[in-house]
Amino acid sequence: SNFSLHTPIFDKSDINSISQAIKSTWISTKGKKTIIFENLLGKYFKTKYAVATNSGTSALFLSLKSLNVKIGDEIIIPNISFIAVPNAIIYNGATPHIVDTTENELNICPEKLENYLVKNTKIVNNNCINKKTGKRIAGIIAVHIFGHMCDMDRLKKICKKFKMFLIEDAAEAVGSLYKKKKPGFYSDIATVSFNGNKIITTGAGGAIITNNKNLYKKILSLSTLNNRPNSNYQNFIRLGYNLRMPSLNASLGISQLKKINTQVMKKRRIYESYKKLFIKQKKYFYLYGENKNQKSNYWLQCIIINKDYEKYSLNIFKKIKKKKISARMLWSPMNEIPYLKNSPRSNLKNSLEICKRVICI
Repeated sequence: SNFSLHTPIFDKSDINSISQAIKSTWISTKGKKTIIFENLLGKYFKTKYAVATNSGTSALFLSLKSLNVKIGDEIIIPNISFIAVPNAIIYNGATPHIVDTTENELNICPEKLENYLVKNTKIVNNNCINKKTGKRIAGIIAVHIFGHMCDMDRLKKICKKFKMFLIEDAAEAVGSLYKKKKPGFYSDIATVSFNGNKIITTGAGGAIITNNKNLYKKILSLSTLNNRPNSNYQNFIRLGYNLRMPSLNASLGISQLKKINTQVMKKRRIYESYKKLFIKQKKYFYLYGENKNQKSNYWLQCIIINKDYEKYSLNIFKKIKKKKISARMLWSPMNEIPYLKNSPRSNLKNSLEICKRVICI
């Protein structure tokens, strides 16, 4: 289409960076560029450690693995989420446990979550146990939808109270802030994505951001094949998953990361111009904006159709598409995904009320 939702921006510096990697012949995961990129990511996120992976999904998978998620554990996720989040949980033999979002918002609702946990769980031997299923609820994955960061203060407190870990899925939130802090500050681990549609890209790729040395060491070893260094033979000591980012992708990441602030400025400008444009349309829909604690990268702009006009949402979407303008409806809510239908869940009223009214533009 003529107007795309999210085209990557490439310039000379990106092409130079990639051709350097090719000339060096070190283009796979053994190349130096991966390590350089990881160091730059640590600096950018102001965290001690970063591990670059071959996708955001891999980053989530390895994060859960490093936090000792056991088969049968339950992991809390919001009903509005990208599918990679429950998938990574399932790859670990665990069960997604679906909870609701804040009213009129797309992120997880801390208040509803806390009330729900108080009623439905008990703490046994420092583990949070779901009274209904008897399973351990090991942690929460907070998904920052469209770059608007979750209420991290409240979520951190909930995790402390209920003995859970906290992962931020910041796939869409590179360049975003919550109370002036980047992803990785409030959580055990933040994962990001550098997929082709993201605010900066490595083609395919993601990363794990953390301040925890033990988790970092575990993730690093899980992301490789664990060949014992300085051994004369190929000597593999522990099961590894071979999910590290290749140097070729990392070389693109190095040049792209330099543009992150410019990209965020551009995205925020797009938001501002839409806001002016739509001021007269308040009756029918509104532009989804940040709250006082958030500074969003506005990775995707979206409009939310007012309740009275909900039945027109799909028609509006189709009309936009007809004009050769890229648009997208929000993903199906998690409770409608066929293979998640037996997942434990809280009351999902807020997310079900809003999810069919969101159009990304």
